Amino acid sequence: MKNLFLIFFLKISICLFGQSTIIVNQKNGKKLEVAKSDLANEMTWNTAKKVSEKLEAGWRMPTREELNELYLNKDEIGGFQHKYYWSTSEYAIDKYKYGKAWIQNFKHGYQFGYDFANYGFHKLKVRLVKDVTFVN
Repeated sequence: MKNLFLIFFLKISICLFGQSTIIVNQKNGKKLEVAKSDLANEMTWNTAKKVSEKLEAGWRMPTREELNELYLNKDEIGGFQHKYYWSTSEYAIDKYKYGKAWIQNFKHGYQFGYDFANYGFHKLKVRLVKDVTFVN
């Protein structure tokens, strides 16, 4: 029941994003649509990954490279907080099988691999993106 409520809430949140922003990746020219605001709740990487996999209309968490493009265009896009944001890109799995994902600080811009398996209780911000070429 909790998962159903979360999915319903996220669908409503996406409808409330309002007008999105289109950015162009400086390296490959790929266009990316960026939600105008973050998801309302901070969440763990595992929760963010599960939720983004169930979203419709092509919305998803950004990759590490896309997250950096969001940071580089943060003033144009607007609405970012000076906090850490999740990417969907995994960093590594160490010998203990602890998974890590890339995160980015939106105050200073640095990225690093964060141990979500060992420190999975930490909740970070999520900004959704989708490919411009996505067709319903």
